[in-house]
Amino acid sequence: MTNLVDILTSDQKSDFFRCLSQESYSNLQADILTIFEGLEEDRKPYLAFQTISVSANFCKSIRLAAENFYILASTYAKIIGGLDPDEICDWGLPEDYVPYIMTDIALPCEMRLDIAVNPESFESDNFELSDFKILEANSATPGLWFETFILNSLICKHFGQKCPNENLAEKQTADFVTYLNKISQDKFNLAKDTVYFSFPYSGQHEDILSFDARIGHFEKAGGKAKFCYTSEFVLETDPDKKQNLYSPTGELIKYLFVHYPNEWLIEDEGEEIVLNDSILTPNARPWDYILQLVLDKKLVKLPPISSDIIQNKGLFAFMWHGITNNYVDDDTAGMIQALIPETYCTYSEGHEAGISQIWEKPIYGREGAGVILTIDGEQIVNSNSPDIEDKEWYQNMLAIFQRNCPMPHISFDDTDVTLMFTVYLSAEGSATGISCRASKGLGKTAINAENGVWFPISLK
Repeated sequence: MTNLVDILTSDQKSDFFRCLSQESYSNLQADILTIFEGLEEDRKPYLAFQTISVSANFCKSIRLAAENFYILASTYAKIIGGLDPDEICDWGLPEDYVPYIMTDIALPCEMRLDIAVNPESFESDNFELSDFKILEANSATPGLWFETFILNSLICKHFGQKCPNENLAEKQTADFVTYLNKISQDKFNLAKDTVYFSFPYSGQHEDILSFDARIGHFEKAGGKAKFCYTSEFVLETDPDKKQNLYSPTGELIKYLFVHYPNEWLIEDEGEEIVLNDSILTPNARPWDYILQLVLDKKLVKLPPISSDIIQNKGLFAFMWHGITNNYVDDDTAGMIQALIPETYCTYSEGHEAGISQIWEKPIYGREGAGVILTIDGEQIVNSNSPDIEDKEWYQNMLAIFQRNCPMPHISFDDTDVTLMFTVYLSAEGSATGISCRASKGLGKTAINAENGVWFPISLK
């Protein structure tokens, strides 16, 4: 039997990525494997060079579950839009979101769902809707875009296997264009308007590949696109001038897709993100000006705050609060119970509900940071290691408490791996790309930089 370490670090894998870097991505500042996994002593291998084969029935079933979640979550985003400001903040949404939420709730734009699959159903290939539990809904996570829509196909082709995500980047892009028209109330002109794609500079990382792929597909669809690091934007904030967002060369920016999570942007001061601004108040935040541009209809920012409402894990507790307090109708309650693991605002609520295995998750946690798994009162996982970035920020954040869900696993000679599947939702709510983020261990480890493994998916 194969060792996991071999499919993570083999010479065949290195040769594949070396050829891919030379033949298709020779313009990058580093080879693809370095961009994803680091280099030498800092390297953290997590790209598996072996596919997991799934059936067409599995793909159809998990996509159906994802699309049902989109309907449910979109409904709840509108419900949150009807709350008063205090109630909005009670559920962990920043006070900074309130002006937008009270003014305009757009449907979410593109999400990646983390999904636990009933292992028995996975084995038998016979599925009900309740066999899929949506653990998290993530917005503004572009790294997996390249892995799912591009890299998965390339690896399947290398092994002579069929990819379940073939040509779905085109669908994802077409729906993104449709969404732009809707959110701009048909003011967006595909042939004339430029969409700026952006994220903060942080060295070599996988977002470079994802944004390169996104822009390429957008241009192939007939659109105009430019990339610009977030720190290079110019915010004109002089009250005597027209307050707008500009590119470094002075072009007015009307459409912006930015991978910079709003909860991070809220915390930043002007000089920490926009180097070329003319902000008059030293402690002013770019967030304040960008939000005002959005409210004034001068800027379409994607993903919108509506996507963050769903990405906030507090939404899942909000859904279950409706069940435990009997203020949702039977159909909605049934859909929540089918798709969402029991989720509460406190550990004691979960314990009183009879849950023996509970995950504590910061509501804006990312990449397994700050999570704790408690089984029968004993902490089995605590990812708050001393070297975790922003440890104090995560520890002081509101958290939700969610029932642990069983997942399929596969065995290698040197370790067992637990499989958590992911599904992309397009901007129109269509389920597209499927991928797999796994963890080393039988459901008792976090999927983070230490334990996480990405597996490409192939069709049986």
